Amino acid sequence: MESAISRKTGARRFSRTLVAGAAFLFLGAGGVSRPSSLVAAQSAQEFGAPWLTVEEYEIGEGVSGGGDAAFSLISAVRVLEGGGRILVVEAAHLRVTIWTPDGSLVREVGGPGEGPGEFSGPLFAQVHAGGIHTRDARRYTAFSSDGELIGTTPLPPPGLRFEGHRLRPRALLADGSFLAVADVPPTVQAGFGGGEPVESVPVLHLRAEDDQWEIAPIARLDIRNRDLVLMPEGLRSPGGIPLGQLYGDHDLAWYDPEAESVVLLQRNLGGGEVELLEIAAGGDTLWHRRLLPPAVRFGADRMAAAIDGTARNLAASLADLGVSAEAVRDALEEELYIPDPMPGATRMHGTASGEVWFRGYQRQDSLAVWYAAGRDGSGLRQVLLPPGFRPMDASDSHVWGVRRDELGVEYVAGRRLVPPADADPPR
Repeated sequence: MESAISRKTGARRFSRTLVAGAAFLFLGAGGVSRPSSLVAAQSAQEFGAPWLTVEEYEIGEGVSGGGDAAFSLISAVRVLEGGGRILVVEAAHLRVTIWTPDGSLVREVGGPGEGPGEFSGPLFAQVHAGGIHTRDARRYTAFSSDGELIGTTPLPPPGLRFEGHRLRPRALLADGSFLAVADVPPTVQAGFGGGEPVESVPVLHLRAEDDQWEIAPIARLDIRNRDLVLMPEGLRSPGGIPLGQLYGDHDLAWYDPEAESVVLLQRNLGGGEVELLEIAAGGDTLWHRRLLPPAVRFGADRMAAAIDGTARNLAASLADLGVSAEAVRDALEEELYIPDPMPGATRMHGTASGEVWFRGYQRQDSLAVWYAAGRDGSGLRQVLLPPGFRPMDASDSHVWGVRRDELGVEYVAGRRLVPPADADPPR
């Protein structure tokens, strides 16, 4: 087992002159079984020729709206029954619906309320072999893949703490235990209030035994460069403005209730390299692989444009507090973290196809480049997707997600995956 992983990151703070950052050492997860040697990173050339996609299914009402398929603020699209059913979650509206791929509504699941099968507060959903788990502010609720209510499980007690931090449940496992992560607010992570900055948080397995909770750490997430707390001149708030770093390279995680595991994506190894690891609830590393997408460097002009846009939006929301766009811009230039080169991944999730999909900063023409790696250690490919489409899940034959049109209207879209040998120019 390796107890420490050398993690070197070239980084820069954005200012009117760009300054090189330092190297860091990140301590690995205590108690995690991990191979003592790593395979050589697989470079982008080993992903092979890119796959393309063709839109085949689309569900939505368009600007006419008003019907069952008038979607808004979709937070998740998940594949059920190998692609025979599509789950759509609109978290802000506490709405979950199940559809056939051709757009027929199978069932609306739950709805706002306090009763069995109803939702209150923030809403999340995960798919497993027996159907669906939803999580709201109070409990997990299990439904069949057709939307029939199976039962509910209360969340762990809100008073549970680990290393002094509250715990955020991420997955309910078949035996009633949970995967969770320590919840560290941005101000605490940044060291406000006199404490030391928090550089990593544990992923935990929670199990209740005779009304006592066993809490076992199984991994750690590096959260450096995840949060950004701005203190622009003129702000009358001691807590500052908490934001996420625009280009953070902190670890990402995806929790799988069916496999009873967490998939980690470590992305501050330097040079754009990333490492994927899957860790079981018992703490064993199931597999891992390093990947090396093409390195991408952003110039000062692109960084300045990003800062200007963010400053304008923030200043508009802070106008009543008398904070100017120039003050926000100055604070961003001082505190924004910019890796060099950029992280090899910007987002990540598991899919029904048994792959982990992650997106890099690369583009081919106007198409976004996504990478898909098999969770059994085999299979590696890149998939090109059009602008305006955000993938959220994939079957063996299709990638499903949200398409947003030029007016901002959302549609649930299924795009057929086209192997390189059969690919025509994408639509």
